[in-house]
Amino acid sequence: MQAFRHLTGIGAPVSCKESLAYYQSVARKAIGYYLSGPPLGRAPPPYRARLSDDNSGAYGVRTGPYSLYKINDRDAFEEILEYHLHHARKGDVKSSITLVDLYYHGHRFAPRSHAVALVYIRQILDRLFTRRGDLRKDLVQDEVNAAAQAAGMYGLMHLRGEGVTTDAAAALRWLKIGANMGHGASLNALGFMYQKGIEVPVNSERAVDLFKRAVEKKHQGGQVNYAMSIIDAHPQVALTNLKSAAVSGHILAHFHLAEIYTTMGDPETSCHMAVASYRFIAEHGDWLHSPIPNAYAAYERGDLKAATIEYMRAAEMGYGVGQLNAALLLERAAKECEYRDKSVVEA
Repeated sequence: MQAFRHLTGIGAPVSCKESLAYYQSVARKAIGYYLSGPPLGRAPPPYRARLSDDNSGAYGVRTGPYSLYKINDRDAFEEILEYHLHHARKGDVKSSITLVDLYYHGHRFAPRSHAVALVYIRQILDRLFTRRGDLRKDLVQDEVNAAAQAAGMYGLMHLRGEGVTTDAAAALRWLKIGANMGHGASLNALGFMYQKGIEVPVNSERAVDLFKRAVEKKHQGGQVNYAMSIIDAHPQVALTNLKSAAVSGHILAHFHLAEIYTTMGDPETSCHMAVASYRFIAEHGDWLHSPIPNAYAAYERGDLKAATIEYMRAAEMGYGVGQLNAALLLERAAKECEYRDKSVVEA
């Protein structure tokens, strides 16, 4: 909260330096927690719903920031989900891999479930691979793509212990299959195994090569790992990759950029750049301190007063989604008061 106040001058003197100190402290703790999880870091916190999208965006139909990319209507979501469930039961691999992605990452209307994701991964593997682990012949390109993703996800989940017991040997086997098929996440995870010596001897050159191949597939984790592997020898190439991953929202990319910015020559410019990245981490890596889940839970059960209070707390802490949702709920409350007052006068 103090970080945001010093950044904006609300209730405190404007001071980028003071704001930086607060945001840096929070961000470093968040990254420490992120890295204390499974290999390659913890899964991000659940998606933060923007309540304006429930009403087609803050400025009208299809203008919400995620309206074109995320399904925000529960009925529409249930309809599309049933479509994919039906086709997956009939053996459609495109629907099956859609469900893998849905349940592995989670959605506003479908909580993350590794167990369910595994069911569909195994269906795909059984359908597209032989018992020896060879890809079946005469597959169409969509099936090949699904096979690569399923193999990579299966290996990744064994590496991270998600829905299964951690098994480095199984992880290595399936990640190699995914990597050989050009799956970006497989290339990055396999590179991590060579970098850390997990189930294989440490091989830094092999790791860097795999990270580079992941970059070619535009994988954000690969961009970060490749950047940090070459940053001393090729700082500009590393910086370009970190910026690209940060644009896509990779939390570790923002952290490394912020740490770099704090050492740059121009204090004023570098301070604001560092604050922007540290603030991103504080807001998006808030596993331990976020008021957003309680606010949304109150909104879902119809307790708009409690939801408004919690979203206002989030707004004071600098959360963009908190500011948006608090404003929407306060506007709604004001309109209801205006309507009641008008009704009393007319009566």
